[in-house]
Amino acid sequence: MSELIDKLVNELRSKNYNVSEEKGRIKVKVTLENFVEVVKKLKSMGIDHVKSLTAIDYPSEGRIEVNYILGSYSTKELYETIIIVSLDLSRDSPSLPSLAKMFPSIIYQERECYEMLGIEFKGHNDLRHLLLSSEDFTDVHPLRKEFKIEEEGIMA
Repeated sequence: MSELIDKLVNELRSKNYNVSEEKGRIKVKVTLENFVEVVKKLKSMGIDHVKSLTAIDYPSEGRIEVNYILGSYSTKELYETIIIVSLDLSRDSPSLPSLAKMFPSIIYQERECYEMLGIEFKGHNDLRHLLLSSEDFTDVHPLRKEFKIEEEGIMA
């Protein structure tokens, strides 16, 4: 592992963040309270873009897990490293700060998570439908576990 990656991991661990490493992947489990601080720290150490934003609905646990997959195009030592910043949100009112000002590449991904899971990204100035029309949208977000797909008319 490179010196820069070791420094990054040690810096995060020194702040008592839950950090795990495996084959070029570093996962940092954060809380809503320290989420932005951690992402700013990663950016200051060379992480320059969000590769992906995903979320998983866990209704029996009352939470939604949000995962930011981060990387670097500009820091050679970090090219092959994937940083996953993970946090849990309350399923009842999932909300967290938007990273759109820090990483403009995430604008559409935040819109998709908002539309599909109902996660509000505070500070995002365009949380309108991205994939669904207003007519298609029901009260239940499509990637929530309670979303029911209508059966189509296939007869046996």
